[in-house]
Amino acid sequence: MSDFPAYYPEPSTENIQSRQTAEHRDSLDKINTNNADYAVKKEVCNLHFYPPDNWGAAMNIKDLGKTLIYFQEVIDAIGQTCSGKPTVKGAIPADTLQKTALNACQIFNSPFGIQLKSSYMDNDIFDYSLISNALLELLYLFMVNDNEAALKNKLHELKGRAASKYQLLLKELLSIHSDIKFEWSSPRIHRGGEFLLDKKVIKSAFDIISTLDIAEKETITIIGKLVGFNSRTKNYELSSDDSLKFSGRIADYAYIQSATINETYQAEIEQTIKTHPYSGEEKIKYELIKLTPVL
Repeated sequence: MSDFPAYYPEPSTENIQSRQTAEHRDSLDKINTNNADYAVKKEVCNLHFYPPDNWGAAMNIKDLGKTLIYFQEVIDAIGQTCSGKPTVKGAIPADTLQKTALNACQIFNSPFGIQLKSSYMDNDIFDYSLISNALLELLYLFMVNDNEAALKNKLHELKGRAASKYQLLLKELLSIHSDIKFEWSSPRIHRGGEFLLDKKVIKSAFDIISTLDIAEKETITIIGKLVGFNSRTKNYELSSDDSLKFSGRIADYAYIQSATINETYQAEIEQTIKTHPYSGEEKIKYELIKLTPVL
């Protein structure tokens, strides 16, 4: 007697068998990035994983999900740097995320692989798209392997957010004990490539990033009330007009025109954001470099 309710059609044995033919299984291995979608100007890349407990075309769904999230976040972070507006704190602008988004298309045996395709349609294949630039930088990161000098220089260039996100991706690959092969095909000339990162190199690169001290500096100008000022200990505190508080050290070279408590001033502050490459935790310092009264 069938286990299916009467109102559900029983599965066709013929269909089940046809989906498992040798021809179908072979086709999974033949998926490649040479078929970049030129018609819609989209980037295509394959990620190949080699976890030790892999059986057939299968991978733990939590491992796959976390790895894909970290991969996308690396692309987003690098894309923001490529856009010329990098930040290490707060949300990445929605327009950047739209242009760096990837969609999963299909899986294949490698022993396990997944193909990704850019979501955003770029109408000009003669100009390099944001995601194309981001993928190029990621390929470079893969290619420098665990070359300490090259890796550090590139991550400093890509800013703190990219370094922490890249390390999270490497950390996840270490947790699943997997090599990763990256293949990329682009409709843009002179773009694309492939590289294999093995477990030993991943561990070495991960350890190198752990030693980095990556900081982003920016001079900001605020108007607010001087709450505290100590010229001996070189500390200050300001409360801005929008109720934000800024406190920290007074720079040795700071220009202080006057300093009267509860008076309103225009302050120039050097904001330094340090991102811990392992945890992604951010620490912010505000150093006062100029204080002038608002008349």
